[in-house]
Amino acid sequence: MADQPYSAVLFVHIMAAIALFAGITLTLVGYQRARASSTTGEAAMWLSLAVRADHALPLVALLQLGSGAWLVRDRWPWDAAWVEVALAWFLAMLVLGPLLNGRPLAALSREARRAAHGPLPPTLASRLHSRRLAASLFGMAGSTVGMVWLMATKPGLAGSVAAVTVGAAVGLVVARALSATSPSSQREGVRR
Repeated sequence: MADQPYSAVLFVHIMAAIALFAGITLTLVGYQRARASSTTGEAAMWLSLAVRADHALPLVALLQLGSGAWLVRDRWPWDAAWVEVALAWFLAMLVLGPLLNGRPLAALSREARRAAHGPLPPTLASRLHSRRLAASLFGMAGSTVGMVWLMATKPGLAGSVAAVTVGAAVGLVVARALSATSPSSQREGVRR
């Protein structure tokens, strides 16, 4: 019975991780479907999903961070390398996520809603296929997978940094592969 508070907070922490991955998945699906859209209406619908899911991520991340802090306080030293890397990563994602992902997605969504109904304008199609945005979205998603490994294995400093870095690198490779196979990457003259 003495572990009931810990178990309850661990449950919240795990549920927040599931919600975090659900939000990331919805953001990525919305973004990828918007990229595959052929009309402004379709792109606007999918971007709306991506924006709404992305806006929920900081709140879910704060729940994850708060429950994680309670778990660390109860069982782990704050100077453990994996704790420091996890804390730095969470704080960086809370700042960088809205700046590098949220703002561009919201701008694309506004542009798609304002565009005349019909075929996707080439300028919007080009911006939807931004390599920078794809790299940011998939890189952050990959680093989040690395964070799960970090929290499950609790490695030292090198292993903690490697987990996040390898996860981000895999995300960047996925973004690059998806950009290389997108219809706009096969058209001549489309700049990103």
